[in-house]
Amino acid sequence: MPNFNLKYNNDNISIDANINQYIAKLELLNEPCHLKHAPEYMNIKIPLAVDYLCQYLGFNKSHNTTESIRIPICKECLKGLYDKNWVLVYCITCNSSQWIWKPNTFIEFNTDVIWLDKCPKCKEEK
Repeated sequence: MPNFNLKYNNDNISIDANINQYIAKLELLNEPCHLKHAPEYMNIKIPLAVDYLCQYLGFNKSHNTTESIRIPICKECLKGLYDKNWVLVYCITCNSSQWIWKPNTFIEFNTDVIWLDKCPKCKEEK
């Protein structure tokens, strides 16, 4: 597939990238947020996703990423990612997530998202 570039105000804008971004937004229609909002027993209504949380995973010998994940997230979770009082812990094996309120912990976090290969729940299942 050819990669067409448009010249606008001295910036290169890839048509393919814009189309892919538009398609991704369309895929979000009626898609629920995939992050944890409350304990499972609370049975709350999950809000609809408005954007994606994306992460590249793995590196090969040439230091290129080998995989990427794209997680639908709602407006509330998006705000949480930008709030310096919250850190998100996400397990890429079972897709579970947990929000941690930084002021209540004794650990100093230097990140907004902690990506786990396996969470304690995954390790117990083996």
